[in-house]
Amino acid sequence: MKAKHLIFLIVLYTNTLFVFTQTTETSAHTNNQAQSTATQENMQNQEPSVISRLVSPQQKKDALKLYTSGKYAESINVCQEEIAVNPKRVDSYVVMSWALVANKEYAEAEYWASEALKFAKYDQRLIEVLAEARFFLGKNDESLELFQEYISIVPVNGSRIADAYYFMGEIYIRKGMYDHADISFSQAVRTDPLYDYWWTRLGYAREMAGYYRTAFTAYEKSLQLNSSQADALRGRDRVKAKLQ
Repeated sequence: MKAKHLIFLIVLYTNTLFVFTQTTETSAHTNNQAQSTATQENMQNQEPSVISRLVSPQQKKDALKLYTSGKYAESINVCQEEIAVNPKRVDSYVVMSWALVANKEYAEAEYWASEALKFAKYDQRLIEVLAEARFFLGKNDESLELFQEYISIVPVNGSRIADAYYFMGEIYIRKGMYDHADISFSQAVRTDPLYDYWWTRLGYAREMAGYYRTAFTAYEKSLQLNSSQADALRGRDRVKAKLQ
């Protein structure tokens, strides 16, 4: 009797263990299926940009890096894709406008920068790049007004402030306002003194205003930076003859 009772207990224990194992495996399989289904549903509900980060972040291109490396068309395409996902992503409009200006697509740059300013009206980057686009389109007064606005809102060490003064100087030369051009170019070279061409344009503005001695000084500075600056060489010779 004791032997039969022992055998009965062993069989009962074995069956119980088998049932428990089967139940655990089934539960684990069910949980895995549920988690997989939830993950799929989760990804289906994500925005495309989020999905791309989850699936293949290494494949996402950086529009700013493309722009700074001179790949303007690629940068523009990436920005357009970003804007399609998020129509109010300001950085995408900024980088695309920079790339469009660099790619000499000035009308497109004017359009996109103007569109972005409708919802980011105080973004200094958009104001400056729109001013540049309109400068190259020959819209002198509109461009000048935007550059003046840009200068009024950025700190004195703003990254594009020297360029803004340079463009303003060029606009004043177009308008025959040589004293104003002198002031703008002077501020440009004071902010960033290493561009020989800017010194050349300062010399030209002073020459046109009749300030031959200070024009000579500006041409000389340009030639110190670049001895083969042809416009500076010619300008220096002209004013030198008038000073004799």
